[in-house]
Amino acid sequence: MAQARLVIAVAALSGAASLLGVTSPTLASPDPLAAAAERNDMSTAELRDLMEDPTVQLDHTDKIYYVDPAGEHDHEDDGHSAEEGAADDEGEPQVAQGAPYALDQTFLLHSRPSAPAVIFIDLDGARVAGTAWNSKIPDGDHRGYSLDGDYSTFNDAERTAIQEIWARVAEDYAPFNVDVTTQDPLGSKPGTKALVADSQSAANALCGGGCGGVAYLKVFGSGGTRFQPAWIFPQNLAGGDPKSVAEAVSHEVGHNFGLDHDGYASYGYYSGHGVWAPIMGAGYDRPVTQWSRGEYAGATTGQDDLAIIAGSVPLVADEAGDTPGTASTNLAGTKLITSASDRDVYALGTCNGTFSVFALPPPTAALGPNLDVRLDLLDSAGNVAGSADPPVTMLSRTTARGLSAGLTVPLPSAGPWFVRVDGTGVGTPSDGYSDYASIGSYTLSVTCTPPGGTPPAFPEADSGSVTPGGTSGTKPSAPSKVKARSGKPGGKATASVSWKAPQGGGITGYRVVVMKGPKGSRAMGSPITTAARAKSYVATLRPGRYRFAIAAINAAGMSSPVASKTVIAR
Repeated sequence: MAQARLVIAVAALSGAASLLGVTSPTLASPDPLAAAAERNDMSTAELRDLMEDPTVQLDHTDKIYYVDPAGEHDHEDDGHSAEEGAADDEGEPQVAQGAPYALDQTFLLHSRPSAPAVIFIDLDGARVAGTAWNSKIPDGDHRGYSLDGDYSTFNDAERTAIQEIWARVAEDYAPFNVDVTTQDPLGSKPGTKALVADSQSAANALCGGGCGGVAYLKVFGSGGTRFQPAWIFPQNLAGGDPKSVAEAVSHEVGHNFGLDHDGYASYGYYSGHGVWAPIMGAGYDRPVTQWSRGEYAGATTGQDDLAIIAGSVPLVADEAGDTPGTASTNLAGTKLITSASDRDVYALGTCNGTFSVFALPPPTAALGPNLDVRLDLLDSAGNVAGSADPPVTMLSRTTARGLSAGLTVPLPSAGPWFVRVDGTGVGTPSDGYSDYASIGSYTLSVTCTPPGGTPPAFPEADSGSVTPGGTSGTKPSAPSKVKARSGKPGGKATASVSWKAPQGGGITGYRVVVMKGPKGSRAMGSPITTAARAKSYVATLRPGRYRFAIAAINAAGMSSPVASKTVIAR
């Protein structure tokens, strides 16, 4: 567009000079992309190189935006196809069995509420008006995300899917001081909005109907809402499959931060190898997707994704030193590895017997972890007494095994002892991945088993499922004060249950089972796993009589369930 306008202008000026008898050699011929390059704060050469990518477009003001095809798979037969034996789970949307939070919190989720910037994932529909996009589409309302075609309400499966989308995106951006949220910030913070909209009219106007997403380049936190939203079209992403939608959200927001595509040889998108794919490629079919700097063979860019994102939202402050002398004593809560150079060391104290140390993703990260953990048990001089770095294998397009780590070491002395947590890679960047973007969140569980005792078993945490971590070596006590309540008449039929946390701490979640029958003994669907801080759960049900069973979870397992009285969903 810019090139055409400038060529016409040059031709017109040349013609006018000829009519006036002015010799044309004195009239310079400007580079037709110069104005567009200046508009996008880059050199003409940089813009020319960028526009070799056919997905790069210029709008009516010469601002760059990307049009990303849906489900791009560029090379299935080049030696980089999915591992043999991995489950083929394409087709219907693959929704996780459990959600990290109670379902009534689905549109109130925040990854870092106090952060100064925000990534708002809008999934319940929105009005788009007065934006740069409205040069192509009229001001109007666009419906949101749905799996059943009813855009006015969200059932349990849809709320679970939305939480999975949010959790995957939140983990991609976990090392940065930005709040990934499903709650509209109402303009209170700078950032961007990712609109997940099943709007065929918008898709038709913006990309001819078949794209997975559309987003402006390098607009995060600038220009108000003029260059928002980044569009994601779930109808073109395996019918709203949560992993596919989440990959598209992180990808389109990446463009807003200024990231270009990770391609392969002559292909615009790299769909990965083994378990791994780059977020700015096409990671729909790989369980481990990470930011990249083009380390794999055939990479089309060496762009440093992490450095570019950190230019807009800085990394979170490190919570632990990297030597026994600077070790942290705080083992509780969620921790972060924020870069390849970040190593967290924690003081474990003394132990006469066997130390068991487990590093697991918290429930919010378990659906799509980016961190591949290595653990080292250290003495006070920094000598390694034991290590754990399990192999990573692909179970399916959504699930990998071996990203978490656990070690159990009989100790030669009482100590003191320390554990070092590090992000690690697999093989080489061309057949696995480096530690460049092996970053993200984890929790620690530590147990000292005296001589003659039985150390706890490592609770292997596969990605792609909400798998509890914890800080206790024994199963928790059961929740107390379990109380169920009937729903209020009118509107949706609901029933709810509340409980009090057991003593002892280390709780990472609660398992909630809804039961129906003459005596409330028949389970309704899959159990729900809540967040550690949850104290209640509201279920949307068919009208009838129900009971709830609640159990507490930590790293060692699950408590005995406690059943509620029978209540009425109405």
